[in-house]
Amino acid sequence: ELLPHVPSYSSFMRMAKDIPEPIVRYFREGEKSFRDHCLPYITRIYENLESNDVWVTDGHTFDVITREDGTEKIHRLHLIAFVDARSRKYMGWYITDTLTAEAVLIALRKGIKEYGAPREILADNGKEFTCYDIGGRGHRKTASVEFTPTPAFERMGIKFSTAEVRNAKAKVIEREFKEINIGFSRLFPTYTGSNVLEKPERLKKVLRKGNIIYDSEFIQFVDTWIKGYWNEKPQYGAGMNGKSPNQVYAENYVTKRTATKETLDLLLMRSTRAQTVDRKGIRLKISGVDIWYQSKELYDGYFGKKVFFRYDPEDLTSVRVYDLHEKYLMTVPAADELVLSYGVDKESIKTAKRTINRYFKGVKSYHIAPSISEDLKIPAMNLVLNKAQENIGKTTKPHAKIVEAITVNEKPIEQEKLKTAVGGDEVIVDIRKMNRNAKINAGWPVGGE
Repeated sequence: ELLPHVPSYSSFMRMAKDIPEPIVRYFREGEKSFRDHCLPYITRIYENLESNDVWVTDGHTFDVITREDGTEKIHRLHLIAFVDARSRKYMGWYITDTLTAEAVLIALRKGIKEYGAPREILADNGKEFTCYDIGGRGHRKTASVEFTPTPAFERMGIKFSTAEVRNAKAKVIEREFKEINIGFSRLFPTYTGSNVLEKPERLKKVLRKGNIIYDSEFIQFVDTWIKGYWNEKPQYGAGMNGKSPNQVYAENYVTKRTATKETLDLLLMRSTRAQTVDRKGIRLKISGVDIWYQSKELYDGYFGKKVFFRYDPEDLTSVRVYDLHEKYLMTVPAADELVLSYGVDKESIKTAKRTINRYFKGVKSYHIAPSISEDLKIPAMNLVLNKAQENIGKTTKPHAKIVEAITVNEKPIEQEKLKTAVGGDEVIVDIRKMNRNAKINAGWPVGGE
């Protein structure tokens, strides 16, 4: 008796169509989908930034299966990259089999050595960025400890910020990584797709045949693609106006904050927690192996006392020891060179392996389509890489108008007072004002002009 009063299927469909899309997104696809597609978002203005004001960093897993040099092990490599927010230019990057804090420092060092240090770094909340001795803990909660050394970014005078968790819109680098997937990774026969639905049917057949590119070749291709293709490609995002990242970077390259190689190596060392000097000295545990550092000076002066030390992940032959006020005490060598040679960290081992085979070998033939005549079957990767190589040869190195020196004891300051001769007044050196005057002299718009 109730059946005649039950609405028809089409009635339910009409009612469903009237439900606002935000409500459907939230209750059917979840909060992230709702935030990404329905909530208003903040539009960033890039024109008021200079090159090197803000670098954005993140990690990306390539959707390509590669083979480890010298073995049959297959895996997917990871990219750590720093991108300039103003120009979208890749500044420094490093490719590794594991996302680690050491990889972050290597990528950052490459960028700083070439272009100078940024004023600010924006990252996500990954543990490789929020280590206590690199960027600080960010949004992560941490138990209180007796002593925490000054993070590497702070020692460099770099402001470190972390984006809101699961908020890809806050990081311009996420869009660059999407381009890597679409414009680069898909050129390889072992492309895996970013999810199960995108996984190519041919992948199993390709893997069975063993047509898998080696890590060293793949890394060479990535370097060439970033330098010669992405950094030279015209873009039309906010503030780009159809110019390439290299062009926009050069036009807005006002100040270069630089340091000597020795100072840079010192500032970008990793730091340990506080530990007590005992009979064997001080210990660094890396890759599951204990490396001990000992000297007579350390034993005589600091046995039973608490210290911490800084080390270069690529050179573990010695460490720099500090007291808990971060005063440098001494450099202490490794106590056992046999342990050192065996227990060197994974990143150093991988770096050494890559140097064995880093030669450009060319890509395996990849037919674009079976309908194309044989004489026109040019490998797709070769088309991209040839253009990238051509662009690299035409690229000119940008020059900054102002050079600021970074020292070991540098602190982020607005002004610095310099003493003059007896009877003279103090001279105020206002770096911000100097930068502003340099812009005016170069004919650049300043502030709201």
